[in-house]
Amino acid sequence: MFCTKCGRQIVEGARFCTGCGAPVDGGSQQPGQQPGTEPMQQSVSRRPDWYALAGVGATAVVVALAITWYQAIHRSGGSAETAAESGQEPSAAEEGVPAAEAASGMQDAGTDAAALRSEALRAKREELTASYGVFQSPQRSPAMTGDTAWFDWLQARGVWSATDMDFDGDGLDEMLVCAAEDDVPTLYLYDGEEPGEVAQTSSFLLAPYGNEWGLSPGGISDEVIAVHVVTVEGRRYIVCEDNEWTYALADGSNRDYWIMEYAENKLRYVGCLVQTGGGSAEFSFARYYFEDGIYTGSDPYYDENYGAPSLYGNYNDALTAFFDDYRIRLNRDVEDYMYCCSQSVLSVENDMTLCFALVNRTADSWDGYEGELYQSYVDFETVLVTENTWQQTPDAAAPYSEYILPDSSTRYLTRADLAGLSAEECRLARNEIYARHGRRFQDEALQSYFDSRSWYVGTTEDVTDDMLNAFELANRDLIVAYEEEQGYR
Repeated sequence: MFCTKCGRQIVEGARFCTGCGAPVDGGSQQPGQQPGTEPMQQSVSRRPDWYALAGVGATAVVVALAITWYQAIHRSGGSAETAAESGQEPSAAEEGVPAAEAASGMQDAGTDAAALRSEALRAKREELTASYGVFQSPQRSPAMTGDTAWFDWLQARGVWSATDMDFDGDGLDEMLVCAAEDDVPTLYLYDGEEPGEVAQTSSFLLAPYGNEWGLSPGGISDEVIAVHVVTVEGRRYIVCEDNEWTYALADGSNRDYWIMEYAENKLRYVGCLVQTGGGSAEFSFARYYFEDGIYTGSDPYYDENYGAPSLYGNYNDALTAFFDDYRIRLNRDVEDYMYCCSQSVLSVENDMTLCFALVNRTADSWDGYEGELYQSYVDFETVLVTENTWQQTPDAAAPYSEYILPDSSTRYLTRADLAGLSAEECRLARNEIYARHGRRFQDEALQSYFDSRSWYVGTTEDVTDDMLNAFELANRDLIVAYEEEQGYR
């Protein structure tokens, strides 16, 4: 046997050539084979060289790790920092979790966070109502009692509403609360850094810019204070309306509109249209501008004083222009927004949620005027309030017990409001919409029923659709549809 490297004869059984040190296995010639030529195939199998195989495997591992390290550097912009060093959690793929399971896990985490936030907000509502109480609706009070007093204010104390919604677009709900201490309503916003923890992050007097005293509902004026949340292209506007009309001592009105938002953990103004002058006549309105909640200037928007400079010569145009800037639609059924004091000026075509509408109505009484303050809508998620906020003492609730649907003229009803009504109750509820406007009925049974209501005064044989407000028209149609569904018609 000869070495294939140097040609030296190798002693039988040797593993290495004594001349050049080359390994014998696979590296020696058979007798008669010239150096550099291929050896003949052997029928006898050889044992593998485990040291050589281990070396090859180790080399492959080193190469693979080097490639991985090189790719990590380029993906991270040159940093070879490990996941443990950076504090990052390993991805689902690194842990061998299929992509579908990883996505499901993320969804479950989002669901858990939403559930934690919902429970935290519910607990906060219970805490607030225990502290403030809940506004008691309706309430009646003499507005003027001869020589004893001009009027007595109704009590608007307590929590008016609590609305859960993602106001700032962070993926978790916050809670907008309106509550009144000493009859002055204030907006509160509850949020939290963690899903299961919420606290008050902002509070704001429910009033337009320039009114540092706040609103005082009740007294001798017909008044509607309403708050809607209107969503426009993903932005949540908190739209506030205060429409007031006085009949008692002298004709006069006051109306203010302002828009707010919740951003950077605080409630702030977005825009205001405020009545700055006039009572019975010579009305004037100014628009106030804000940037990130900071007042930046104003414009005279409408003025009835002849010769006074203003951007618009018509109040409808001024109000429309104000809301158009925020792409908020107005109720097209209203012919003159100046005299719209019994309903919202906002259109149902908006993507909006009604937080509440607080309504005060005055009526003649034998010694002056009597006010009735009530809430036409409040979203307390029924699970929160153990007693219906409409259920008060028999004397206070008596006027509203005379209605089938007490608020069908002041808010949009739902099928839930009609659930359980009989055919006769639906018929009465539909016709009481017309009865409020003084319609007299040819049906003797209907006429007898409404004659028995203390609020009813029949004065006309005909009440047309243009005499009904948007709430009444929509609610009449809803009742008709419900009657058809139930087979009542």
